[in-house]
Amino acid sequence: MKLATFSRFTIFQVACFVSVLSITSSCGKKNSGSTVITINPQVTHQEMIGFGGSLAWYSDPIVNSRRRNELCQLLFEDLGTDIIRLKSWYYPDNYPAYKDVEKMRDDNSLFQWYNTTQVYLAAKHYNPTIKILLTSWGPPEGLKSNANTRQGTLKSDANGFMYDAFAQYWVDLLDHAPFNPDYISIQNEPSYVNAGWTTCQFAPTETKSLAGYDKAFDKVYERIHVRSGAPVLIGPDVATFGNVQNDVFSAYANVLKDKASLGFLCYHLYSFTSSTSPEQTIPPLEALRKYNKPNIMSEFSESFDWINTALLINNTLTHANTSAYLHWKLTWDTTPVGSGNQALISIDANGNYTKTSFYYLIKHYAKYIDAGYKRVEATSANPSVNVSAFIDLSGKQVTSILINTTNETIPDFQVEGYSISKRKIFQSTEKELYKAINDASPLSLPPRSVTTVVMDIER
Repeated sequence: MKLATFSRFTIFQVACFVSVLSITSSCGKKNSGSTVITINPQVTHQEMIGFGGSLAWYSDPIVNSRRRNELCQLLFEDLGTDIIRLKSWYYPDNYPAYKDVEKMRDDNSLFQWYNTTQVYLAAKHYNPTIKILLTSWGPPEGLKSNANTRQGTLKSDANGFMYDAFAQYWVDLLDHAPFNPDYISIQNEPSYVNAGWTTCQFAPTETKSLAGYDKAFDKVYERIHVRSGAPVLIGPDVATFGNVQNDVFSAYANVLKDKASLGFLCYHLYSFTSSTSPEQTIPPLEALRKYNKPNIMSEFSESFDWINTALLINNTLTHANTSAYLHWKLTWDTTPVGSGNQALISIDANGNYTKTSFYYLIKHYAKYIDAGYKRVEATSANPSVNVSAFIDLSGKQVTSILINTTNETIPDFQVEGYSISKRKIFQSTEKELYKAINDASPLSLPPRSVTTVVMDIER
């Protein structure tokens, strides 16, 4: 049965046909009209992997903290994390002649290999269903054109670029890794080079001076897809996205989009800066739909403040149909107030930590939206209230996230169209984070706020 939408005026008239619950409140003088949120669980969009972030760096403060158990419980259980992005630290000395991990010195890789393993084990302890995305920042120096993990491209021999050797590296990496990842990205930001840390430059397709990302991708898939529990390949994991002058993402996505071997397109959002308005992010995000591939936002946490980050997440979900959103800084070091550190948890050298407003922001999405949920149609009659909604696998629970972008309280709020037997409500402003709201209390949307409403529904 199609779920109908009714105005406030007609609710009484149709009550005998459809069970309707209106969630309303008044704050001061009554508005002349209500903000009506319409949710239709029968119209579904993308299936979710979920929400999470990266622990490519700063895993060692977690592992070495005297409050390690508290931190891990917060990150992997309380937050509701569905997926974490880890860095591969597989850089054996003298690879490929030597492939074991006990002698890895480049970039402090043995130390980081150990820490990443400990983080993985803790994540699985607190959340056995958590998914792992393993990303490479580049192959070891034995496979680099400049014999250095920094800069350069893939090494060549008499037959050209060594794609087969690169694919064998991934076989060796997975053979030696202490866990089996669910997803892999063969190269973080393949167009980017930096003398300061591990990078490897790939062109979208092979040139005289650069190895081709498409050929490397094909060779890795060819070698690993026959493995038991083979990970899903995602790409291109580029740094910039939607930049009209330099649309790096499209150059790589166009050579990947038709490959059956590609599980998800993935993108970063570093083209967006502090001067980018949330509205300006919508056209490039909508352009992702033309590829007809599911996608993942695999890295971003800079530039936007708390409320604009909420709007950005909403835009990736509702305009790009993104299946997973990964905040870059799950944990980071402590920095002075106002320095722009968007870490979910800031940790100092002694292992002391602080949960930031971004922790609670991600929790608004991650805690009650899990893998397998589907985004459903949700609209707001008030353009200043952004809304997204997700239905669980049973079809009996809907989680909706509402963002009030104004500096005014929205005093009248309704959800119409079906019967709601139970609700859980959590609300954040910049001064009061993730406050539980009594189900019997009148519900309003405070200025610049994010509200999660978890509803048990009856058809």
